[in-house]
Amino acid sequence: MVYCRYNYNKNKRMKKITIFFVILALALVLSGCGSQPVTTVKQAPPDKNSLQVGIGNFDVKIQNFTFDPADINIEKGTTVVWTNEDSAPHIVVSDTDPAQSKLLSPELKTGETYNFVFDTAGKFSYHCQIHPSMKGSITVK
Repeated sequence: MVYCRYNYNKNKRMKKITIFFVILALALVLSGCGSQPVTTVKQAPPDKNSLQVGIGNFDVKIQNFTFDPADINIEKGTTVVWTNEDSAPHIVVSDTDPAQSKLLSPELKTGETYNFVFDTAGKFSYHCQIHPSMKGSITVK
């Protein structure tokens, strides 16, 4: 005669442990469904003399008899806004024929701004008509 001993309590305990882990796994999965992980990306500080920007507005400060930043890269349709933060007046003018490029500001006194929309791709060099040593360039892609 073969004797088979079935341990009912051991089998019942295994079922309870299995159910516990299934419920625990479901709880962990469901708790992660409602939220997205937050990722913070720190970018390296941009080069002070050359910046890349997309469509929108881009500010160039006129201070200490310089354009800051002096050289920028933008996309077509970007508006560049020059703000005079110097005590002296300045005039932003294209290095090429201002009438042809239309890049010619009025005389900007302290706190005044000049806006220009760049709709054509290319490189545009400019300077201050009053202070020719002040130079800048804009590359439009």
